[in-house]
Formats: sequence, C-alpha cells, structure tokens
Amino acid sequence: MNNLKSYISGILKIIKGIFTGDFNLIKKGVAQSAKALYDSVKLWLGKMGVNVDTLISRIVGYFTKGWNNAKSKTSEIFSSMYKTVKGKITDLATEAGKIPGKIGSAITNKVKNATSAMKDLADSLIKKFKSALGINSPSRVFLIWLIGLFKG
Repeated sequence: MNNLKSYISGILKIIKGIFTGDFNLIKKGVAQSAKALYDSVKLWLGKMGVNVDTLISRIVGYFTKGWNNAKSKTSEIFSSMYKTVKGKITDLATEAGKIPGKIGSAITNKVKNATSAMKDLADSLIKKFKSALGINSPSRVFLIWLIGLFKG
C-alpha cells in the first residue's frame, strides 16, 4: 500500500511540475514513481521466488555482451575495408605511374592514331580500377558491404 501511495505522490509531483514549469519537481516525481513501481514489482516477483536484482543483472549482462560483440564486429569490418581500399589505392597509384611510360612508348612506336591510343589507355585504366575494387556497378559494392555488415 505504501508503494501505491508513493507512486501516486510521484505522479502528482510530475503533474504539478509540468504546470509550474519546475523541472526538478518533474525529475523527483519520475524518480519517486519509478522507485515505487520497481519496489512493487520486486515485491510481487519476490513472492513468486524470483530475485529481481539477479534478473536485472542478467538482462544488463546480455545487452552488454551483445553491444560489445556488435562493436567488435563493426570494428573488424571497417578495419578490413580500410586495408582492402588502401591496397587497391596503392595498386591504382602504381598503374597511374605507368601512364607516362605508356604514352612515351605509344609515341615512340609511331602509333598512327594517338587519340585512339590515349582512349584505349584510359579505358584500360578504368577497367583496372573497377577490377581492383571489384566494381561491376555501385549498387553491388554497397550490397556486398551491407551483407558483410549484417553477417558480422
């Protein structure tokens, strides 16, 4: 019965705080009502042989374990993505460094159509870029990342 009185008293503090703009009173009312409700549930479950503190501790433990697992998997995914992208950028830089030599070779070999050679070179570089990153279409890249994220 005391918990019911405390709960109602807390609710009245919340209502009064809302109408008077007293946020501290609202805070006190919420705390008082929550404690009264918790004490009532604890008493009720205790009569059925349930230890509420142990139950809450287990629930918090499960959520904490799940959160830590999600953080760990997310970190692993982004670390892997970083390493892959870094390696591909290095490969692209290497290929880009070969462009002047390829242009010089094309001119030296008296390629009839220098414009065509430049286009072929650009197409080749684009193909290597897409191949290096495994891009067939942007939507597939994001799909692969999302699938990896959900697989954890």
